[in-house]
Amino acid sequence: MIISQWTAPGGEMQAARDVRKTVFQDELGQSAEQVFDKADALCWQLAFLDEQAPIAAGRIGYHSLGVAELSQICVVPERRGEGLGDGVLKTLILKAETLGMKQAIVTCPRDVAGFFETVEFRAERVDPEAGTVTMRRELGIGFKCRCADQ
Repeated sequence: MIISQWTAPGGEMQAARDVRKTVFQDELGQSAEQVFDKADALCWQLAFLDEQAPIAAGRIGYHSLGVAELSQICVVPERRGEGLGDGVLKTLILKAETLGMKQAIVTCPRDVAGFFETVEFRAERVDPEAGTVTMRRELGIGFKCRCADQ
């Protein structure tokens, strides 16, 4: 059974760290400084665990008044394609809403922007040099059902 584990700002975030290390450092070759930054101490950390093994993660930080910044969303390679990334993203959105946030932003590589568009994020700014796009979503609007027509 998959469970979610929240860590409040400043708390122990080992499960989330393990997933981020596997994906961002080991798989993508990013440095520890890129993966684990000073913002970690100020963010809510989410980890999904299966039989106590960390399999997915993400975090919520504060971008500005009423605006949450979602980041570090990842799934270990062997568990991709199971909808875990979608689950992490939607869980982060719901948590941001409970924290009183009115909007959420995410900055991601341009080639994964479509993933965020599926839950109503819209491109706001493109950085061609970095190859990233910053996207924004209103909170409190729910999620569109991707159900088959009946």
